[in-house]
Amino acid sequence: MISLPHNALASDEGMWAMLPILVYGYERDQDIVWIADRSRKPLSVTTGELAIARGRTKKNKFRLQTHEAPNPNKLRSAVEAGIRDCIQLFTGSPHKGSKNNFGFLAYQKWVSLFRRPNQRNSWEKEFPPGQKMYATSTSAFYDITIFGKDGCAESNLFSQFLEEASLLLDKPELKEIADKFRKSAEAWDDLATTLLPEEVPLLKEARELLLTKHHLLLKKGNSALDEIHQSNERLTEIEVQMDEDFPLNSSQTSDLRATVVDKIMTVHDIEFEAIQKLQAVIE
Repeated sequence: MISLPHNALASDEGMWAMLPILVYGYERDQDIVWIADRSRKPLSVTTGELAIARGRTKKNKFRLQTHEAPNPNKLRSAVEAGIRDCIQLFTGSPHKGSKNNFGFLAYQKWVSLFRRPNQRNSWEKEFPPGQKMYATSTSAFYDITIFGKDGCAESNLFSQFLEEASLLLDKPELKEIADKFRKSAEAWDDLATTLLPEEVPLLKEARELLLTKHHLLLKKGNSALDEIHQSNERLTEIEVQMDEDFPLNSSQTSDLRATVVDKIMTVHDIEFEAIQKLQAVIE
């Protein structure tokens, strides 16, 4: 996604991020490919731009999928399997990768990195005040609220899914659990805002610029690129300023980290109760 022009992300050979897109049209005479990618507007890229983006990581080997109409006879079992996979990611071992990077263990690991400043990879060691702390705060905010989505940590989307599943599976209890995931979305939003807090003008401005860029893409698509690049220029200025004059002193930085921990544990506790109830209904 970093290589696609409409994302307007800084080109960096050391960075890559995968996000599926849907190609729905090709105009050979103009060398234009039409794609659907979050925006409410059609997006277009040249075939060369698309080839560069698709070739960014060798392991994917220009992978394609074609999709046919879904089989309604398999819908019920697919929904049940999806919910069980969700429970597994929260409580068990993932299909791939360390279990400490998923579900409740991931929240506990994240909190540990805040609470134990002397341990390896702690936030205090890895992200001291300055550009490093600013970079990780904006990155975490981006991943929670923006990356591949429109809303916090996709909890609202999952709550809608559970409401539909309650009808399909004839399990009205899922509606109550859907409400808990809406509360989870609110808690994620609170956590994201805490990372770039309202009371620190420069960090608040960075947060608002990131959201502005995202909403411009969603609303206007390619036609918003000039405005998005203007936001990027201001974000670069703020990043430079972070090393020259970081807006938090040592005590304020410690207080912010402690507040972030509280917000993470709020998310953890809401989702722990929700998953327990989900297990009781499904398994």
